[in-house]
Amino acid sequence: MIFRRLAYGFKEGLKNILRNKIFSLATVGTIMACIFLLGVTLSVLLNVRATVKQAEDSVTISVFFDEKLPKGQKDAIGKGIKNHKEVQSVRYVSAEEAWAKYKKEVFKNNEDLLEGFEGKNPLNESDSYEVMLKDVKYHEKMVGEFKSMDGVRKVEYAKGAAEGISKANLLGAYVAGAIILILLFVSVFLVSNTVSIGIAVRKEEIAIMRLIGATNRFIRAPFIVEGAVIGMIGSLIPVGVIYIGYKVIVNYIMDKFHVLTNFMEFVPVHQIMVYLIPASLLVGLGIGCLGSSFTIRKYLRV
Repeated sequence: MIFRRLAYGFKEGLKNILRNKIFSLATVGTIMACIFLLGVTLSVLLNVRATVKQAEDSVTISVFFDEKLPKGQKDAIGKGIKNHKEVQSVRYVSAEEAWAKYKKEVFKNNEDLLEGFEGKNPLNESDSYEVMLKDVKYHEKMVGEFKSMDGVRKVEYAKGAAEGISKANLLGAYVAGAIILILLFVSVFLVSNTVSIGIAVRKEEIAIMRLIGATNRFIRAPFIVEGAVIGMIGSLIPVGVIYIGYKVIVNYIMDKFHVLTNFMEFVPVHQIMVYLIPASLLVGLGIGCLGSSFTIRKYLRV
């Protein structure tokens, strides 16, 4: 009996779609537009997150030692830093490496100014540990921890950059959440209105079924199936459009504006699809079912 009712609901739901092609297409179009906007928002958000993460990786903490500190104590400091769960990686930077990097950055194209420094290293006591944290929000805390360690002369890091990245992360999360909530609300509202037009045409049929004893669940089932199928169709099409469009746009930008890749990191399309496909199906099915459920409710009263 249960399977027969399920089969009936599914069959009638598909018939409703075919019988009301105009309303079905209008609903599919509404869901497509909403899912497309949701997909674009998600794609932008993931790329912004990747760019912010790239910026985070460039914000490191440099821990300098007291002068003439023995190698054993430097190794102990390194082990102490690694023991913190907030630390992602620790790299020892020798005085020679620090001087080579300084020359490359400061005296680029002005090598003649280095005359007199041959065989000398002005940064002889500037070896350090370069520390990368798992999240920039830990910078203030860890800087205080490192400064309190025995044998540490000073700790340097880009405070402004760390704070800016942390605020950008928080702002991005709030903005994305607000946009997604607004899109979901608008989607349910538009689908509900579109479905209501189609259901209004059949309100006499629904009323008759209600009067002869059909249960609310029996009447509602075909409309829920109709909403679910329309929601699934409306969610898959924009995913395909975004997949093709994203690849074309990213390839064009990398070809024509390759300089942007120096400070921007584009997320591979398959990573976006990992999030977008299940999210689109879930949202599409949810919007279709909720829109149908909310709308049919008022027609179940005779």
